[in-house]
Amino acid sequence: MSPRLKTPVIFLIFNRPEATRAVFDRIRAARPTKLIVVSDGPRADCPGDEAKVLASRAITAEIDWPCEVERDYATANLGCRARISSGLTNAFRKVDHAIVLEDDCLPDLSFFPFCGNLLAKYRNERRVSAIGGTSFFPFPNYPYSYNFSIYPHFWGWATWARAWEQYASTESRWLESRDRYRLIAHACPSQHEFRYWERALDSCFDGTLSSWGYQWMLTGWLNHTLTAVPKHNLITNIGFGEAATHTKSKHFFAMRSSPIGEIVHPPSIVHDAALDRRLSVQVLGSDRRLRSRLLQRLTSTIRLR
Repeated sequence: MSPRLKTPVIFLIFNRPEATRAVFDRIRAARPTKLIVVSDGPRADCPGDEAKVLASRAITAEIDWPCEVERDYATANLGCRARISSGLTNAFRKVDHAIVLEDDCLPDLSFFPFCGNLLAKYRNERRVSAIGGTSFFPFPNYPYSYNFSIYPHFWGWATWARAWEQYASTESRWLESRDRYRLIAHACPSQHEFRYWERALDSCFDGTLSSWGYQWMLTGWLNHTLTAVPKHNLITNIGFGEAATHTKSKHFFAMRSSPIGEIVHPPSIVHDAALDRRLSVQVLGSDRRLRSRLLQRLTSTIRLR
């Protein structure tokens, strides 16, 4: 029997019982001592939603190991942004650090000790705001187990209450700023990148896009913090498809996870700008001129791994 995971786990679920089952089985294998289950309520205009929500919740009742369980269940549908943000805020009033998994983020079992190790190491390090489980561009030959990114990588992640508490002020800081570009110039070095993210963030804050993730990304940018990213991908996203809220594209569907192995810490906290450029190219690839410029910079700066 595996040792019990001492790090609290926050499990975010909704209406996908099959995916919930798969991820919950991994949580059960990790045997956390504390589990907080956050669930949105069914949508009134979607027949069958209530049955799926109830079925997903029932799966998380199958606790067969010593575990303190708390449940935060919405009675009505709040939407992705309001439910996840409120659920995390409520959870971090009760715990000072936690691993966060959504119902479509299937972790390799090494994800749990990886997060626990780094949560302890960087607990008082304000430059680090999160630990990500996803590596969109794995770098297996890198001598250390992880590096640092300005992007949150929140398909399976972990953070501290001290980092999440900054989330609440992010929207007002963005909307009240007279010079938004200057506010995040370190994260968006080109005007094209800035315009892309400005449109995305405005869509988030005006209610067009029901996303909590953009606001969490901006939280890191405004506070000049970094996310630790593993050199091996530790999460497989099993939520792609038409039923998904945001992950309808299958571009990253083929990403598979693998164990992280012995954790070797890098000697310092340094932003890996080259790796983030690769991700920028992927996200902003529709602009051919930007893509060409970024690729030129990549070929001259990226480290061999």
